[in-house]
Amino acid sequence: MSSLRPASATAFATSGYCARPGEPESAAAATPSHILLADRNPAKYAPILDHLRQARPSVSIVEAADGPSALAALEAHPIGIALVDRCLPGLDGAKFANHLASRGRSILLGLLSDRLVPQWAKVARAIGAYDVLLKPIRSTQVDNLLAAYSRTCVPAKVLVVESSAGILDLIVRMMRLSRFDLKADLAATAADGLRMLVPGFYDLALVDVALADAGGVETALQMVARSPSTKIVTFGKQDRFAPATLKALGVAAHVSLPFQIHELDLAVHEAFDLWRPYVLKAMGKTEQLDQTGVDYLFKAAG
Repeated sequence: MSSLRPASATAFATSGYCARPGEPESAAAATPSHILLADRNPAKYAPILDHLRQARPSVSIVEAADGPSALAALEAHPIGIALVDRCLPGLDGAKFANHLASRGRSILLGLLSDRLVPQWAKVARAIGAYDVLLKPIRSTQVDNLLAAYSRTCVPAKVLVVESSAGILDLIVRMMRLSRFDLKADLAATAADGLRMLVPGFYDLALVDVALADAGGVETALQMVARSPSTKIVTFGKQDRFAPATLKALGVAAHVSLPFQIHELDLAVHEAFDLWRPYVLKAMGKTEQLDQTGVDYLFKAAG
């Protein structure tokens, strides 16, 4: 991970700018060509495999019963989603993490586990996992993962309306860590934000409720009216409107100050109508883990 640059309009170049408003890109749902299912007992996933074959007949399912087979599958096939048992025999955590890192963020990894432990969230993030799924997994969990994969494949155009360097720094860091491809434009004032909001162009707008030139809540509501297709996320200290009231008025999500990076990422998931990953929800309960923790997560059972 590269070092963070100062929070400013320049810093947004690291995440990508929208060049200028124009015709929206196609948002057709993307589907992975191959899904890896790596578990010591793949037969017990027969109902899930049947569901996938019926719901996504174009997807090829690659099965692996041990670590070497899972790594070979990553080399041999264009895997889009990997469902991997955390206790897969013969799977070295560090080696698997390196294989994933070499592919950037192209693979959406779901770790399969018999139980959920909050500290695993840090480990999962360290190896690039999108989420930890509690076994036995259900078809709805797989559908949620497919929806998340589809969203990660389509760049999201984001308008950030904020002037605080500290909050901008958190937003830039969230954009770098998020699995979504977020391309941002920056407006420092409410007037600029409303001027830049071309109806139907931005997928998402992040709006401070304490803007210097106008109330952020009022700005957000004007954005809702101006571009109903743009998902609005507000952040800051609660104004006279409660988060529930904001939602009733069309705001997709609200994050209260002070917030942590994962909380903003959760709000983005909510705005995109995606289920919120356990990995992000557990981040506030975790402690820093070292490489030993990574290896432990993949330690073979028995």
